[in-house]
Amino acid sequence: MLIRVEDVEEMKGWSAVRFADWLRLGLLDLLSEAPSYSAFAPLHKLIIPTVPILEQIGQVYELLPSAARERFVEAIGIAASELPNSPAGVNAFQELVHLCGFIGAPKAMDRLVDRIADPLFLGAVDAEEARECYALLFNVAAGLTPAASAKHALMRLATSPQFKARTDPQYTTIAFDAFELRRVCEHRP
Repeated sequence: MLIRVEDVEEMKGWSAVRFADWLRLGLLDLLSEAPSYSAFAPLHKLIIPTVPILEQIGQVYELLPSAARERFVEAIGIAASELPNSPAGVNAFQELVHLCGFIGAPKAMDRLVDRIADPLFLGAVDAEEARECYALLFNVAAGLTPAASAKHALMRLATSPQFKARTDPQYTTIAFDAFELRRVCEHRP
């Protein structure tokens, strides 16, 4: 997608709720059997199906002014909280988690942890996919540290009973080792 600043002009004034609707409806449409991309209006005609959608959404984010970027990051959590309890909702959730990592949005992590903690949400998929969802969120949160909000989300995930039941302890140890390594490197001159 070749998006220019003038293409996102209308979006600069959007509220977090409007961005959330755009993300949620756009991702659910994209993940449907016959995507129309119309939910990504006003940019739907600029979307290139062969280019990863997160790269294109990342371009939109980069063109927004800082105040709109803050609302966009808030929108990620709102969109996640409004996803349906279905396999398509879980797939869209995973895209939102990847988006957090892609644009570097640790402030959205707590809302994502809230959503994944809902047993009805992950009850819509098999145990293996639920485990992968937890592992993805944990990995992205670990990658977004040392941000305080990412650390908080990481600790909430690691101590939740659902996480312990669905995640390989060896994976958790590796992620925390990476987290500790970044923490130690922060304090080096």
